[in-house]
Amino acid sequence: MSTQKEKIQNLTDLNNKLSSDNANLTSVSMELKNNITTLTAEKHNLTSLNEELMKQNKNLTEIIKNMTETWNELNVSRAQWSIDEYCPKQNGGRSCTSCQDGWNYQLSSCYAYNDAKPSDQRNWEGAREDCRSKISDLTVVYDQTEKVIEELWNSFNR
Repeated sequence: MSTQKEKIQNLTDLNNKLSSDNANLTSVSMELKNNITTLTAEKHNLTSLNEELMKQNKNLTEIIKNMTETWNELNVSRAQWSIDEYCPKQNGGRSCTSCQDGWNYQLSSCYAYNDAKPSDQRNWEGAREDCRSKISDLTVVYDQTEKVIEELWNSFNR
């Protein structure tokens, strides 16, 4: 009979261990379910964030594309202006010069002279801005030779 009592005791111990394991597994299962719920919510948030970033990326890509097209158009426009100014069309062809039309070549530079009426004259900053709008700058006389040539040219053109 002692073997039967031992068997019952062994089965009781085994049942208790299985009950304890079951309780532990139930606890782990609940924890895993909570983790799954948390991860599902986090995945949803990340998916939403990813979609928003993809929209922003698309918008920025479009902005870059538009800016690039505008930049290219401006460069083509500037290049065409240069060609038209330095190589104007004449009799179906182009004739190129060192300086743009209306400018004079002197001492390896191009000069335009503006003998404005007093009512149209500007201060230094205004005159420089006018020059810069023509993709140029005000003349700066560097030496006496250039100054003499400037004065002669100005007196000749008056």
